[in-house]
Amino acid sequence: MKKSRVLLLLLTGCTVFGTVKNTVGVPSIVEVAPGIYAGNRSDAANEAELKKFGITVVLNVAAEVNDKPIPGIIMMKVPIKEENTPEMHKLVDEAGAAIAISQAMGHKVLVHCWLGENRTPWVIAHFLAKCHGGSWQSWFARIKKVRPECYIKDWMF
Repeated sequence: MKKSRVLLLLLTGCTVFGTVKNTVGVPSIVEVAPGIYAGNRSDAANEAELKKFGITVVLNVAAEVNDKPIPGIIMMKVPIKEENTPEMHKLVDEAGAAIAISQAMGHKVLVHCWLGENRTPWVIAHFLAKCHGGSWQSWFARIKKVRPECYIKDWMF
């Protein structure tokens, strides 16, 4: 996704429609860096929680999940499969661009996938490494301190 397309998505509030089921036993929304939150598909559907944290952008990085629109929340999607695909690193960069542009516009961003345990922190870790230096693995370890259920999968390398 080009930066201009990400900006267009932000400005128009475009969204993808679908259903979201509850995730039992998985922690709720956690701020992993200033203005960047990690969550799961249920968190993305929880209007009260999003508003409690002041989140105004939801970035869905799960290819298999479609979010329902929520009034006042910009819904974005960069569909990353939970496997090694030729385009996965390009998609991680697109997701990072979406986070960067959202933050530059003053938004707090919730990044989510199915459970919020691997793609979500992986995308955020890549974004933080590009912005602040260091490896994505070191940022992943920092995220894991506040979201301990996170884990790295082989296809992430």
